[in-house]
Amino acid sequence: MTKTLEISNISKSFLSNYRRKNVLNKVSFSVNYGEIVAILGPNGCGKTTLLNIIAGILKPDDGSVIFNNEEIIHPSWQRTMIFQELNLFPWKTSLENIVFGLRAKGLPKKEAIFLAKSQLKLLGIENFSNYYPNQLSVGTKQKVAIARALALEPDILLLDEPFSSLDMQSRELFQEDLINIAKQRKQTMLIVTHSIDEALFMSDRIIILNGSPAKVNAVINLAASPNRTPRYRNTQQFSKLKNEIWEILRSKD
Repeated sequence: MTKTLEISNISKSFLSNYRRKNVLNKVSFSVNYGEIVAILGPNGCGKTTLLNIIAGILKPDDGSVIFNNEEIIHPSWQRTMIFQELNLFPWKTSLENIVFGLRAKGLPKKEAIFLAKSQLKLLGIENFSNYYPNQLSVGTKQKVAIARALALEPDILLLDEPFSSLDMQSRELFQEDLINIAKQRKQTMLIVTHSIDEALFMSDRIIILNGSPAKVNAVINLAASPNRTPRYRNTQQFSKLKNEIWEILRSKD
């Protein structure tokens, strides 16, 4: 498979209370075209920091991130990120939020509106196209954020715990919807999560970060797992993998 993203020996530290705190320690892995990879680890281990480096928002102290044979030095729509906070413009409607990104990408207004409407329909929220964010439920705002990202047709979609604000039922339904869309489009995705269930259900491969500073503790290959239908969550294989991952996360090595 073609390697879309190559993370090589990434280290990062921050100054806190006049002391240097090391967050990431020589983190390395790759993401292939069309692959869905989850970065899993406990809260505060540096997952979001790593994703921000991959997005080009932060710069590493050491190491490099190569994307499509070019080193990442700044953000780009080719690596579109969905944040926990969603970051929808409150003064724009659902449709306008999506159109804004497409216009910034350089699309003509008419084409941008057409694509925005098609993405709203794909997510089943076309009836909310003229609603403002404060008029939408948390779940619908999440769908608008996903529609906005997908409309840009990024080479890789970066997701920072995108479903953390949803209840369990809504969260699982969103996971199923996004997986189906990603598989249809062969969308490469990198998902940051602290949920073992989410990582197991959504990804082809799991990168487990652990320790302080965080390093890659294990890589779990799920490519041979069965189709990710809702029933998969209740299988013996799912439970077995979940227990194995728990043991890795508990370890201090």
